[in-house]
Amino acid sequence: MKSRLPLSVLALSWLFGLTAAQLREPGGSTRSSPRGTRAIRKPASIQRPRIKLPEFGNPDDQPPALEALTPELLDGAGAPLPGEVRRLLKPAPPKRPAPPSGPRRAVSVTCTGSKMIVRVRPAFHGFGATGGELTLGSGCKSNGRLRPSGDLLFRYPLLACGSQKRTPIGYIVYRNVLHYIPAEEPGPVRRSHPINVGVECRYKRYHYSYKLAVHPTWQPPSLLKPLENEKGGFKLQLMSDDWMAESDSNIFYVGESINFQASARRLAAGKKLYIKSCHAALSADPSSQSIYSVIQNYGCMVDSKIKGSISKFVPPRTDSTIKFTIDAFQFKKKPLSKMFLHCTMFVTSSRTSQMAKSCTY
Repeated sequence: MKSRLPLSVLALSWLFGLTAAQLREPGGSTRSSPRGTRAIRKPASIQRPRIKLPEFGNPDDQPPALEALTPELLDGAGAPLPGEVRRLLKPAPPKRPAPPSGPRRAVSVTCTGSKMIVRVRPAFHGFGATGGELTLGSGCKSNGRLRPSGDLLFRYPLLACGSQKRTPIGYIVYRNVLHYIPAEEPGPVRRSHPINVGVECRYKRYHYSYKLAVHPTWQPPSLLKPLENEKGGFKLQLMSDDWMAESDSNIFYVGESINFQASARRLAAGKKLYIKSCHAALSADPSSQSIYSVIQNYGCMVDSKIKGSISKFVPPRTDSTIKFTIDAFQFKKKPLSKMFLHCTMFVTSSRTSQMAKSCTY
């Protein structure tokens, strides 16, 4: 029984069966014969090298038109190949992409011939995600970890975990979603919220190598958190990242750090500023009911006890200034409400004691 090969296979086999003379770069010169009735070709003194063809390629162009693959009677052995056929057989070298600059992405994807490998950094957008808080697609858990970085791995077949296959023009695409659902936190505030990150593997349909891609689709909402400063002899300022000036913004995202500087004016010699307590509230009234304590017990950063918290006092401190950082959070009941930070400060002798301190757990 005779079998029929696909047209693309037959055409490609015909292309690779061309004679060496057809693949040779045209060269030489012509001169008139004494009779002036025909032209003959004189071999060049230095023969140009033949085109070296790869065993397989990664062409950027679509397959050439069928007219270019049609056999025809050629006049002489040095007839050139059609331009689109030459580009297919010997494409231009691909441009090497510039190495990425800046910090590594929180999520990256590697695509093999049969698997999608999702790699997640432990920091994960500043939230510090754990393996139990992350799932791929329909519920696949992390099944590996890289050492010493601690990156979590999700290594699964392309169509596993609820992946969806799409076939746009010229490509085959496998898409999935990485879900982050943070563990329930005790207390009235939260420091993270659910995130969905889209991941995909994209393959060209006309080659045998692979390409990887990551397209995060999560855009965090704007969390408005105006912070009011006290008036009078004590001052509480919102500072920039380098602590050199006041911050020009009072909008922060969950997981970011917020820098504060408490200061006092006109201190007498031998006196020093301390913070007794600080609490966040949804109201400008310090005595409001919905509060969250950040500093207690005459200067202890109780918020630093929470797992994953970055809250701390920041050196250097002077007699009249105290710097501290807290990580942005939300009240669970009203996550988009503006927030106020209320602090009680006092001045005493410069000697540190149980009733005058600045400690981080």
